[in-house]
Amino acid sequence: MRRIPFETMSENPLTVSNSESHSGGVAAGEGSNGLGWPAALVSLVSGASGMVNFFLPIYLKSALGFTGAQIGWLCGVYSLTTVLATVPIGLFNDRTSPRVIIALSLATASAGGLAMAEVKGFVFFLIAYTLYGLGLASFRLSLDALVFKTGETRRSGARWGYFNGFRMGSLGIGTFCAGYVLSQLGFPGGLALQAGILLAGLLIIPRLRPVKAAIPILRDYLSDLRQPGVAGFITWLFLFSLHWGAELTSYGLFLTQNLGLSLSAMGWYMGVEFVVLAATCLWAGPRCDRAADHRLLIVGGLLLSGTSQILMCVPEVWFSLFWRSVHGIGDGVILVVMYAGIARLFDLGRIGGHNSGVNLVMMIGTFFGSLVFGPVGEKFGYQIPLAVTGALVALLAVPILHSRNRRVSSVSPMSGSQPCLSPAAPNERGPSIVVK
Repeated sequence: MRRIPFETMSENPLTVSNSESHSGGVAAGEGSNGLGWPAALVSLVSGASGMVNFFLPIYLKSALGFTGAQIGWLCGVYSLTTVLATVPIGLFNDRTSPRVIIALSLATASAGGLAMAEVKGFVFFLIAYTLYGLGLASFRLSLDALVFKTGETRRSGARWGYFNGFRMGSLGIGTFCAGYVLSQLGFPGGLALQAGILLAGLLIIPRLRPVKAAIPILRDYLSDLRQPGVAGFITWLFLFSLHWGAELTSYGLFLTQNLGLSLSAMGWYMGVEFVVLAATCLWAGPRCDRAADHRLLIVGGLLLSGTSQILMCVPEVWFSLFWRSVHGIGDGVILVVMYAGIARLFDLGRIGGHNSGVNLVMMIGTFFGSLVFGPVGEKFGYQIPLAVTGALVALLAVPILHSRNRRVSSVSPMSGSQPCLSPAAPNERGPSIVVK
């Protein structure tokens, strides 16, 4: 493996170099960044998701009468669905066009959402929710794979900051609109509207850039996983994802029962955070590329995310909203670090599988967080899961602060001295079979 020096990175983070066309990347001379249509599609789907997803526990508890344990199981199964689907989806994205899987994913999620709008019993809702979760998980992994494969990898921070800025900004717009939509249409109507928007996303898919498929050899995937930094990177992302499981089961209920917010007020509360998160992604992306020492960036993100999640639990609306917005800054930094780390650690021809593998670990963390903190929130108060996982996230900064290596290569792949794969890397470690 050759290293890619930091100094040789292209000045334009959104331009594809000719050398990036190997193993499923963009063909030479294919042109500019190609992020416009992927950003439009992710904005459409994120906006539709924001209208319903964060408010769903309220509907499950108040309208359908589900217990805290049942809500925990539903949210856990949502995560488990991704766990079961993630590796096959990732491998398919390396072996076929991600555009095909994106289309199937949107149709599946739409069907699941329509079913959720109609069923009432726990078992039937669980089946519909599983279908819905499978579709959204497959969509996210497949669109991520397409963005990885059609862009510049060595200045990946700015690229992923831009893409996630659109993703999170649209999620914020969706939550702003959620209160009005749900108050006018109710949850069944909101789910049906969401399903229609997901189907509309099919119209964008022909505009997405095609990708050359490859058939990587298994030993190449295994060799990638033995690279320095991979184990530490995956471990702290697993621990970080536990707080997403707590949020999945307790966040919406905390806002209604602890802060006393209406659906409309909840939409504004959540939307403010996502707007802050989107702005942070746009800010952090280029800095992730330029930083000589990423330790301060990563530690700052973890401390902001963790401590603000504790402080937001104070039951005073404006105080809580302020710290929830700060939490968005921390999560935005970590989001950019995660995607840029994946781009720099793994080869383009196998990045669909590796991106799915990283997401697999994180969804396992979210699954366990959901199962553990669903009942805890119901029994002890919905602020407890948020505060406990916030403390855990803040503590993740400790090993990075105490790392002997100033470049934190044992903890994060974000250092410029980390080994990145050169365009010749696939043939150096065994051929990948490339197909059209």
